[in-house]
Amino acid sequence: MITSPTQIQITSPQKHSRTGDGSIDLVAATSTDFVGLRTDPEALPSSLSGIKSQNFGGAKPASLTAEFQVSNLNMFYGSAQALKNVNLEIYQRQITAIIGPSGCGKSTFLRCFNRMNELIPNTRIEGQILFRAQDLYAPNVDPVAVRKTIGMVFQKPNPFPKSIFDNVAYAAQINNIKGNLKEIVEHALIQAELWGEVKDKLKQSGLALSGGQQQRLCIARALAAQPEVILMDEPCASLDPIATLRIEELVRDLKKEFTIVIVTHNMQQAARLSDYTAMMTITEQEEGKRTGTVIEHGETRHLFTKPRDSRTEDYITGRFG
Repeated sequence: MITSPTQIQITSPQKHSRTGDGSIDLVAATSTDFVGLRTDPEALPSSLSGIKSQNFGGAKPASLTAEFQVSNLNMFYGSAQALKNVNLEIYQRQITAIIGPSGCGKSTFLRCFNRMNELIPNTRIEGQILFRAQDLYAPNVDPVAVRKTIGMVFQKPNPFPKSIFDNVAYAAQINNIKGNLKEIVEHALIQAELWGEVKDKLKQSGLALSGGQQQRLCIARALAAQPEVILMDEPCASLDPIATLRIEELVRDLKKEFTIVIVTHNMQQAARLSDYTAMMTITEQEEGKRTGTVIEHGETRHLFTKPRDSRTEDYITGRFG
């Protein structure tokens, strides 16, 4: 209960490859139309070639439970509106990717889920975000408790200038996690798939780790707070391909226990990693001001092969963004 106390650039295609039903065939288009979008058909989350779908509207499948329900969300920085009329559901123990061009409000939207935007002066929201049917912005909800329940991993690895052990232990201590501290740290490092690499050097500084290891350390630190949801804001943006692969494998494993929402500019990553995808774009633009919204949301394999909105198709095929 959370109540108050108590980037891989895609080359623009010259043409689109389509199947007989009009869907985009990612497998057939790989070498010519979607340069770099998908190089290994075996890596597809399911067969994307010639998919025929009856529903691309993002309606909730009967077998899934909504973790978040976003209704008519508007978000403002002072007088400037950053998000307009956002509506979608995020499902439990699924990976949802948020994609879209730079400046459309992806990170702003992500931070709405754990009220991080409130740390910026003069921000406000309208509308509603329900977390397991509870209004996250209700007056009796403690935002600190929200951020404990809904953890976050940032774009750039940001370990503290402490030992590996203390980096993870700090999250448990500050959030009053009960139990044996050594066991909590070990469990978090195992969950982050880092234990085998650092178990013999826990007193070493976290800053001495490689970039990919530092990001997994930050993930372990988030896990030590025992959240129920993990938000990730471009967690692989500053990592090399090998480290990126490790993080993606880790995210897939974490999905067994956590709901994950990830912002990414990498279309390949969104296509191979997520179960659901939300496409955002800029709907209004004035000098120095941009307003973004979600224009499409649904299963990733459907959104990437037969998008309903032409702007989604233009973005995933590299025409803009």
